[in-house]
Amino acid sequence: MKKTIFLAAICGFFFSACNSLQTATSVIPEAVNTIHATSFDELNLNRGDYTILNTITAEAIVYYKESRSEIEIEEANQEFEVKHVLNNAGNRIQYSGILRIGYLANDYHNQKPVKLTSPSDIARGFATYRLINMAQQEGADGIVEPTISTNIEQQGKTIIYRTIIRAKIIKLKADR
Repeated sequence: MKKTIFLAAICGFFFSACNSLQTATSVIPEAVNTIHATSFDELNLNRGDYTILNTITAEAIVYYKESRSEIEIEEANQEFEVKHVLNNAGNRIQYSGILRIGYLANDYHNQKPVKLTSPSDIARGFATYRLINMAQQEGADGIVEPTISTNIEQQGKTIIYRTIIRAKIIKLKADR
């Protein structure tokens, strides 16, 4: 009988240790893009050294909901969602999807990593990620004079963060 109780206690301890280990070592998948952004004045190039390919715009929308026991942040296309469940034992994080974040190279050291409790940071990161992908698809070498705006509105208990990034994309001309 004592062996059975001892074995049950060890199994219980083992399962609780495994469960807490899984929570503690959980890593949120994150895809990161960076691109260099500059102004025309900083280019230090003659106008004939580059071509402006296009002006592109990227957008991201993030929903934020808060209750007594949980905070939920969800990207509008359901690419990523994070829930912070608050209880007596502390904050437990649940997530789904991949956090796709982009950075302008000159902001990278100041912004990394994205705060998972900041819907504004998540919206900005998703919009920048999308802008970088659009620039790559058009064969750009960089972006010039990006403008970034985040607007916030409330619909009922949901707060909506909408970030729009607009930039000119350039292609450097090769030496002959």
